[in-house]
Amino acid sequence: MTFTYLLPAIREKGGAYGAGCSAGESGTFTFYSFRDPKIQLTFESFERSISHVLDKDFSEQQLREAKMLTFQKLDKVLEPSLKGLLAFSRGYSDEHRMKLRLRALDLTREDLVAVAEKYLIKAIENGRTSRVVFGSQQAPFNEL
Repeated sequence: MTFTYLLPAIREKGGAYGAGCSAGESGTFTFYSFRDPKIQLTFESFERSISHVLDKDFSEQQLREAKMLTFQKLDKVLEPSLKGLLAFSRGYSDEHRMKLRLRALDLTREDLVAVAEKYLIKAIENGRTSRVVFGSQQAPFNEL
């Protein structure tokens, strides 16, 4: 969603310096933009990006590229102290990391749609989302 929808809509058309989304290990899904002159339109773009997933408005090539970005995170070299901390605090082992990697490799379009329906759309419909804007009150953001 970051490269195929959010950056073109929010950065290129909307004038923000950057935009994207990410999924954290805790299950938190985050949309973000920065130095964004059109905050309200950006919030609308965030929700429209989910519709693109639901409509399967992405190619197999884009799905493969997204998997490669995921592997960059999964395959990064961990410092021994961080590796130990993750093993202790979250129960992560090398086997666990390998299972995550294999699951990411097997991800399909239908899996993405199911996650978007089950978690993202439901959270929006049930009002379980948050919006946070950091910035100067003197900034020229007329759309807040």
